Amino acid sequence: MRKLLPLLGLFLAVNAFADLIDTNEPTVSLSKMPWGVLFSLKGTVTNVVADQDKIRFEFHGWFYFRQYSWNGVTNEQVIKMDFRKGASATAKITDFVATVPNVNAAAVRTKEALLPIFKAAEQKQRELTISLDPAKLNFDSQPFIQDARVWRITDWDLH
Repeated sequence: MRKLLPLLGLFLAVNAFADLIDTNEPTVSLSKMPWGVLFSLKGTVTNVVADQDKIRFEFHGWFYFRQYSWNGVTNEQVIKMDFRKGASATAKITDFVATVPNVNAAAVRTKEALLPIFKAAEQKQRELTISLDPAKLNFDSQPFIQDARVWRITDWDLH
């Protein structure tokens, strides 16, 4: 009960001054436990288009939220979202890590190699596993994933 009262007070205060707060700002969550969060996609891509320093694409597959405890006290928590019907996304073109499909080998690649991986996956309808660094998630409109940075991606042609 003691833990719920401060949250209730915060909820009431935020709602009382809701007209004064810009709700388009990202939320901040504080936790007593140190957590790490990983966003990842597993599926196919279509409609891949390069737009200046971003790649816009349609994703078909599964989106994962993984929450890790840094101190190993609790187990990994996973939320799996079904996007087999498709969701649009934008990713920044930056350096990344490319892995073979079974993740037995990896290589650090420069940003010039990212678009060809997306294009090859689109043309050959290959399944990609993409791990994203900080991403903005928009549950209200398209694109669902905004301004993500590809941290790791499956490269079927990595030798």
